[in-house]
Amino acid sequence: MKNHELGEKILQGLGGPENIAHFTHCATRLRVTPSSNEKVDRTKIENLPGVLSIIEQSGQTQVVLGDRVEAVYNEMLTLPGMKNLGEDDDSKAKSSGGKKAGWLTNVFDVLSDSFRPLLWALLGTAVVSVGDIATANLGARAVTEAYLPQYDGVVVPSKTLYDNTQLVYMLPQSLVTTSIITALFTRMSSKAAAGDRDGVRDDLSLGLRTVVAVFMVLFAAGIATLAAPALQLFAPSLSWAEADASSPILMVLAIGIIFQGIWFTAQRVMLAYSDTKRLLIADAVVGIVPVILCLGSYLLLPANYWMVGAAAGSLLSQVGGSAAVIPLIRRHLPRLDSRRVVSTYIRLIVAAMPAVVVGLAVRRILGPSDGTLTGTRAFDALITVLVAALLMTSVYLLTARLLEVGELAVLFSPLLLAPLALLPPSCLASAAPCALLLAGALSGLPTVKCR
Repeated sequence: MKNHELGEKILQGLGGPENIAHFTHCATRLRVTPSSNEKVDRTKIENLPGVLSIIEQSGQTQVVLGDRVEAVYNEMLTLPGMKNLGEDDDSKAKSSGGKKAGWLTNVFDVLSDSFRPLLWALLGTAVVSVGDIATANLGARAVTEAYLPQYDGVVVPSKTLYDNTQLVYMLPQSLVTTSIITALFTRMSSKAAAGDRDGVRDDLSLGLRTVVAVFMVLFAAGIATLAAPALQLFAPSLSWAEADASSPILMVLAIGIIFQGIWFTAQRVMLAYSDTKRLLIADAVVGIVPVILCLGSYLLLPANYWMVGAAAGSLLSQVGGSAAVIPLIRRHLPRLDSRRVVSTYIRLIVAAMPAVVVGLAVRRILGPSDGTLTGTRAFDALITVLVAALLMTSVYLLTARLLEVGELAVLFSPLLLAPLALLPPSCLASAAPCALLLAGALSGLPTVKCR
């Protein structure tokens, strides 16, 4: 919502110019002394996109807007009937029964407005950690259950094996999502502060369709397909039996990589608007769902499948969090690029299917990573992962290209063209057309011929 439009709607919620006795602002808030508090529609104002909260204090109605307050204030002064209400004189405030805020009050207001989103964010983190606590307790209980007679000769995955699967599961977010989406978050925050909703929406769409969709779908397919050898590669101390028993956990977690990326990106929109209070609703979903799944697994499943149930809890929490945060985002961005985002995901998931078939074929040909191929389990796993990953990635990209996934151009053209800047001028003329050809082949853009 643009500053002028936001100012108009705030003024309507305040009861119009005729209900304002005094009007000013501090570093983060509009300060209004209404003639009649009964005419102020608090709910209407608080539900406006861009309004962080509304506070009644010292006879004033204070609308918290953050660092865009001055821009909105100036726009409101241009509205009919508001020109003479923005004068900051004590006599006018006193004659109207209002009170002028002192410098100490202003300092406390700034500190309060700065730390309030942080406190809600900390509370959200605490709520999310409830699910982690439930998973840890279930894993600890599995250690005890493993000693029961019915589990003789059966590997019962515990918290330790679950942590090994988490090591592989978190790699995509650590290497790709966190770094790139955090950089995108900086842009979204600046645009949100400026009231540029279309800009924030476009950045959200870009992040979801490129980094999250292209990379996370590939990572999800690859990790799910290569779960057992990947565990042996990243945790070489595991026996083949332990890796095999833990692979269903990693396969379930891998599916959640896609939704983890969506959840992580959507969170950044809410943080860009400092709306951590409403984000707590989605945080509660992410925290509570694993508790329910862990409890259900404990009551209904044999102990060797408890951690698979915990992994399902993690997956469903990401799905639930993503679903819960979308209506919250619509409060700030009523129009989302939903059709294009969904279309991209569908095509990339279809592109991942033949890649999965290729990965399974490689595993079948090379056999289990039990040391029979090279003499050591770790080297067996390394060869399997490298060969399968290379072939799966190639099939995935080529299929996506055939399905006309234009987002490949956004990601890979800069990656292929960036090294050209490092070449001497004598080599640039011959290297540039080849790089453009490869970029075009992946992205579907018009290409030039190599000479």
